[in-house]
Amino acid sequence: AAERRHAVHVEHVEAAHAQHAIGQRRCVGGGGGGGSGEQQRAAALQALRRTDAVLEPSVAAHLKAFTSLGGEPVDAVEALSDNYRGYPQMCNLLCRLIRIIDNAALSDGDDSDRSDDDDDDDG
Repeated sequence: AAERRHAVHVEHVEAAHAQHAIGQRRCVGGGGGGGSGEQQRAAALQALRRTDAVLEPSVAAHLKAFTSLGGEPVDAVEALSDNYRGYPQMCNLLCRLIRIIDNAALSDGDDSDRSDDDDDDDG
């Protein structure tokens, strides 16, 4: 049961990552002609302002696009740092805690069975 809950949590995290990555790809180079340099820079900055964008594989492309189109590096750093939440790390931590709790519950059950058996042998 614990493994199934963990697998479900992992699936949810992976699905969220996949949807976020699709949104990222739409902002960088996914729109055909792309519009003016200012519009492209604004789109790249918007992608950098997404929650946890710093964790995305496409962050380097967004940074390059933003700065090559005249964006200030300090604005990019501010966008990334202001919107960092660490949701994937929190999900991983929660999954580990669930595993620890499940293992503790299982081992507590095993220990109580063993202590009962030991008591019966002693007396």
